[in-house]
Amino acid sequence: MTFYNYFYNEGCAFYYKNDSDKIYCEEIELTLLNLESEDGLDTTKAFEIQVEPHEGKLLKFKEIDENARSSYKMSYSNYYKE
Repeated sequence: MTFYNYFYNEGCAFYYKNDSDKIYCEEIELTLLNLESEDGLDTTKAFEIQVEPHEGKLLKFKEIDENARSSYKMSYSNYYKE
């Protein structure tokens, strides 16, 4: 699993790339400052993502106020399953 984090003018993005033969699962807790999910994720509580074998997953977060500072705090646990 490779994880990329990218900040850009309108927000930030997380990209997960799973090169394994198993499903990658991650439970995530996020604290967002001036960011909101573009994917409809409820970031007020922990949520889980799954990335299928040899695939990728993109999560995008847009800025709420372009004149304010944006940041996030993340904690997670992960595992692979068949």
